[in-house]
Amino acid sequence: MRYRNLFAGLFLLGTIGFSLGISNTLSAEGSNDPYELSIDNVVVTSGESDVQSPSYPPDGEINATTRTTTSGNSEIYTETIGDAPGMDQYRWYNQDFGWTHTFDTMGKTIISAKLEIRAWDVDYASGERDIIYADGQRLGALTGSNGAWSTTPFTISPELATTLLEDGKLYIFMDIDSTHSRRYWAVTVDWSRLTVEYEELDYIKVFPDPAYVLVEKELQFVVKGYGFGENGVRDGDPDPEVYEPAGDDTGPVDIEATWTTSVPENVGAIDEKTGLFKAGKEVGQGKAKATYIQDEDELSDEVDVAVLEEDLKIFNGGSDLDNGDAPGLQPETPVKEEDEEDVGAFLLVNWDDDDGDGKMSNDGTWTKDPVPDLTENPVDKEDNLAKMIPSIIPILPKGGTVELNLVSGGKKIKLWSSKTKDAEVTLVSNKLSWDLEDAGQMEEFEKLGTDGLWIEGIDKSDEKQIKFTLKYVDPQGNIGDGDTVAATVVMINLGNAVHRLGGLRPYRDCGHAAMVYKFIGQCNKEDLSNDEKFHIIETGLLRVTGDCDLTGITRDHPWGCFTTKPVKYIDRLKVISAAKSLVGRPAWVGFRFALIPAKWNGKLSTIYRLRCDGLVEVCYEKNGIEVWGMERKPDNNKVHYDITDQTDDWTFHNFKWWQRSNKNPDNLEEHNQFSFSQLERVLVPATQCGHLKPVNAATKFIKQDLCVPIGSKGGN
Repeated sequence: MRYRNLFAGLFLLGTIGFSLGISNTLSAEGSNDPYELSIDNVVVTSGESDVQSPSYPPDGEINATTRTTTSGNSEIYTETIGDAPGMDQYRWYNQDFGWTHTFDTMGKTIISAKLEIRAWDVDYASGERDIIYADGQRLGALTGSNGAWSTTPFTISPELATTLLEDGKLYIFMDIDSTHSRRYWAVTVDWSRLTVEYEELDYIKVFPDPAYVLVEKELQFVVKGYGFGENGVRDGDPDPEVYEPAGDDTGPVDIEATWTTSVPENVGAIDEKTGLFKAGKEVGQGKAKATYIQDEDELSDEVDVAVLEEDLKIFNGGSDLDNGDAPGLQPETPVKEEDEEDVGAFLLVNWDDDDGDGKMSNDGTWTKDPVPDLTENPVDKEDNLAKMIPSIIPILPKGGTVELNLVSGGKKIKLWSSKTKDAEVTLVSNKLSWDLEDAGQMEEFEKLGTDGLWIEGIDKSDEKQIKFTLKYVDPQGNIGDGDTVAATVVMINLGNAVHRLGGLRPYRDCGHAAMVYKFIGQCNKEDLSNDEKFHIIETGLLRVTGDCDLTGITRDHPWGCFTTKPVKYIDRLKVISAAKSLVGRPAWVGFRFALIPAKWNGKLSTIYRLRCDGLVEVCYEKNGIEVWGMERKPDNNKVHYDITDQTDDWTFHNFKWWQRSNKNPDNLEEHNQFSFSQLERVLVPATQCGHLKPVNAATKFIKQDLCVPIGSKGGN
């Protein structure tokens, strides 16, 4: 309704001019409606408040009443909706809405169909066009007159009604004031009524519908007849999960039909007389069809049938262990099906610091300690977790239950919803389960098909200790054999020192030392066992370099892989960072000094030259991890380790001490002592790792495999 009459009055009071809103109420059959008057720029709204935030479709429930009556040989079904969101509201062009009628067409032939809508204030003669659609099909416009109630009928042909109601639903949509994009006409809907005249037919129905069966399992199909004489029923589709007994006056009739199926032979076969379906070893889809001859008429029904199998995919984890460098790549392909259990996936203990929490200064001190990723969440740039995807193939059934069971290794891992550890996934009794009849749970499981679950290694495991099994229980209660995957959590002890026999005489017996700082391979058994995939930092002929791989140590008389016990994850990160910061520094070609300058102040930035064992000492002891030290006789034979200690109370020369300062740190003097004839008493790679047992000195290095439980041993 739109009023075009002139606005009745504008009043001026004193020197203040203003526009006056006039309220009025038009009543039609008890309705109190807001309406709008406009003159130029003056807009006045009267009555109840307009809907300011239109919703489409509006929130809320639809309340409907239905009834069925008999008319001769036909039945008449009527459904009236008088309380749906959007009804009984005065709505404008931008407040279109809809509602849904229902009618089950199973076993019915539609003779006629009609939709009626009762509405108020439809100014049809003045040009108002409120268009009605049924499932996208335009039915026409509401008719009526200004300020009055009217009922508009829409006749739907039997053919169109049969098509639109095939799924049992008829969605009605109203395009209010379709010719305007501003407030011009408005309308209120009171109710909507669907009337369908139909005849019931004899028909048959196959159960279950749809049908799901696991590979190499059996499923008994059942066919029921409806409308078959005195034992038949005419009450619509029965509950597909409740089979009424044959011969009961209130139930459908058991009939004998001929059975066929369209699924390939390797997927399944059906007994043509009994309807027993036997699934093969392969998954697939098709139809199961029952055919019944009644007099000269052929009645048939078919349902979808799917032969299903559990499918659990697992990927290797990321292999990049670093201190916030560029993120590594995640494997794009899963472990091969034939290797999922016998070989399994591999993932690393997630002890690195992908988001770069730690901040080391040039002098080797830390303004902010690194934080191992396994101790925090979420983690930006996280790249070490292993992806796992549970699914049912070839389709996700709309029924049954899926269970993901953690069979073993639960203390070695955590599960996360994303690769960056946004939310931990908690197992209940070591399992997750989804009821696929629940729409929310089904959606959650389906989402895992793309997003996956993410496994984090938090401690080294035994080989293939981590095991998950995915099982599906179909709607008939059959339990699948399940799909099992295995995984191994590997600890790579980056930061360990590696030692071997020296390369040049006369220093051969002194040995050579380096530090393993990087793994450049993929997280699989082959690369983890390949020494070429591990890079070391060592002193070369001229400089400290990080270009060589571990074979430079392990291919010729290796002495082993060493560290102290225990080394915390945070300390490994610090040791590696210290070693990387020294790459490019000049190396000491001779063997006289472990470190220059002799008056070193303990800062990494002031080191001028390094010997290979001095590199190891500095990186460890700068971060508080003692490695090698000499006994000091004047100090009750106490072993002094820390090469960075700046205490200067003594002078040391030719293995003798004088109690006077010489401006050289005492511990550094000990580390810089050298004698070919007394190697066991001085710092050389051989005594640092314990290959040559120290005399009047000590080392805290012990052997530790580079990778545990599988992979390179680092020369051990």
